[in-house]
Amino acid sequence: MPQESKAKAPLAPERPPEIEKVPEAPELTPRLPEAAEAPKVPEEIPRKASAPPLVAPTPAALPKDPTLRQIESILEENLQEVYSGLPAELKPQFRSKGEEVARTIREMARSASMKARKVLKLIKGWLKMIPGVSRFFLEQEAAIKAQKIMEIAAPDKSKQK
Repeated sequence: MPQESKAKAPLAPERPPEIEKVPEAPELTPRLPEAAEAPKVPEEIPRKASAPPLVAPTPAALPKDPTLRQIESILEENLQEVYSGLPAELKPQFRSKGEEVARTIREMARSASMKARKVLKLIKGWLKMIPGVSRFFLEQEAAIKAQKIMEIAAPDKSKQK
């Protein structure tokens, strides 16, 4: 019957026993293996194979050669309206091809194998990307741009000798 007396007694709210907190020493705490400490990163979701990008990425962090900048600015001259009139899907291709032509011309100038005919051919090939371009416009613009570029490259040839 001692159990019944406990059941009839009013219940007092129980307090947890006071536990004295002891500061933990860092060298005494057990270390978990590093694999257990690192949060689990969800695995990458496999993606579908997509088509390669239309425009090859160009390193933007590298400073451009002043001669390369001059060549690019010559190639850009008088083409603002033409470029703005291009279809959206053709603009990146046109731009990347122009940058490629500029780099090729710069390399030709460095190697002293620069010939006006080669430069003219590169520029014509680039300008032919413009849909509906007049043959006369193409010839005239390519010739003007090639002549200006040859003038820029001439000092480079004298430096290499």
